[in-house]
Amino acid sequence: MKFTNLKKEIHGYGYSYSFKKYLFTLFLSFVGILSAGRFFHLKPSYITALGFIYLCFFPMIIIRQFQYLYEQQRFRDVVNYLEQMIYSFKKQPKIIVALGETKQLCEGRILQLINEAEDSISHPGTEDDLYPHALSCIEQEYRCDRMKMLHDYLVKVENLGGQYQNTLNIILDDVKEWTERTYLFQKERKSMKFKIVLSLAASLGVAGTTVMMLASDETLEKVLDGEIYQLVTFLLLFVFLMLFLGAQKLLTGTWLKDTMDENHKQIEKDFRKMREEKDGKQPWIITAVSFPILLLGFDWQNLYIIGAVAALIMSAWATPSLKKKNAQRRIIKEVKRKFPYWLRGIALSLQTENVYVAIKDSLQDAPYVLKEQIEKLLRDIDEEPDSILPYQDFLSEFDLPEIQSAARMLYSLTNCGKNDSEAQINTLIHRNNVLMDKAEWLQNENDIAGIGVLTFVPMILATLKMIMDLGLIFGSFFTLWSNLPG
Repeated sequence: MKFTNLKKEIHGYGYSYSFKKYLFTLFLSFVGILSAGRFFHLKPSYITALGFIYLCFFPMIIIRQFQYLYEQQRFRDVVNYLEQMIYSFKKQPKIIVALGETKQLCEGRILQLINEAEDSISHPGTEDDLYPHALSCIEQEYRCDRMKMLHDYLVKVENLGGQYQNTLNIILDDVKEWTERTYLFQKERKSMKFKIVLSLAASLGVAGTTVMMLASDETLEKVLDGEIYQLVTFLLLFVFLMLFLGAQKLLTGTWLKDTMDENHKQIEKDFRKMREEKDGKQPWIITAVSFPILLLGFDWQNLYIIGAVAALIMSAWATPSLKKKNAQRRIIKEVKRKFPYWLRGIALSLQTENVYVAIKDSLQDAPYVLKEQIEKLLRDIDEEPDSILPYQDFLSEFDLPEIQSAARMLYSLTNCGKNDSEAQINTLIHRNNVLMDKAEWLQNENDIAGIGVLTFVPMILATLKMIMDLGLIFGSFFTLWSNLPG
């Protein structure tokens, strides 16, 4: 609530905010609240309560606005960094040189981190992994998997050499496609926020129609002073304020996501549930115990007992199957999201390694949801090195044709010459880019799908408010009618 603390937090995002602007924005907000309160004929106590609630949340609204700008700047910093590092490294395959050229186009926090990385490389300590240690400060700050992938590859070229131009072109194309997707996602989020605000404004207008009807009639005007009307109207405006704050929070997130973040416990739990044998005894036991109670319900002709026991029996039969399906659905969704990122790493490694070595090297940093299947694939290849069966069985329990097709293509790369291999790798990369595009679009759609519900909630609440107001009008008419003489 203290302006000094608010100013300090905003300064942490790299921006400044004056007390004069703070007061002016707060004044305009209070004018809006007062106008809404007067329009809905709220008593001063309720208007004051709304103002106090808004004052409590006002710093959060301001911070969210600067956080949005901060996250946009972070995303632009990462995109500029990745693109320039690739361009510079293609000209001269030296990390220290690429960092020196890249920092000329950077400013702010990322410039400080590049300087730290340069200093670590120029003045090495006792670390064995010089470059990974030097670049880790940038990775930890931004937590972007594409940045980690680029760094790993640049370190590999710096230490081992080899042909790197084609691979850097692949990484560059991926960065550009990711950038375009994210900018489109930003537009969708901005559009969603506008729709929610528009829905709130329109809903207030709808709710206000009955207020104008009541205010225009002296007989009905006293309904506006009733405690029921005052309380319900206050609650409506309060909920609308909470919806606006919720939209601010949900639509102000980071554009940089570490795709390797996973809930290991949930994944293990889902795998167990998905693969466990169906327990046929429990539903029969519950049915046998409940059946006599059901018969009593029929005998007493008690619909409550019959309904409750019937629901219990149906739940006993349906719940295990439903839990298993939900676990399988979550695992499949996670596999679809993570597989393209794993395959991207394989495709990059294939520029210098064979298929088996590329898969084996990927195991350490592989997504948790895939590790068990990758280990099984490696064991099967060891047993049948020339067979296609290990690749056909890879992730086969999920019945995902696009993934099984990519696995078969990996097998084809084990038995082709250099010229054919390059063409096959390019095809694999193209297919994987399509998979990644689907996976990231799916993730973006999931992020805003739940928020879209907020556009309908205000109108539903405004309609209920109108019904309540009409009920009060009819109640007032009924009271007048009953008080008429004779």
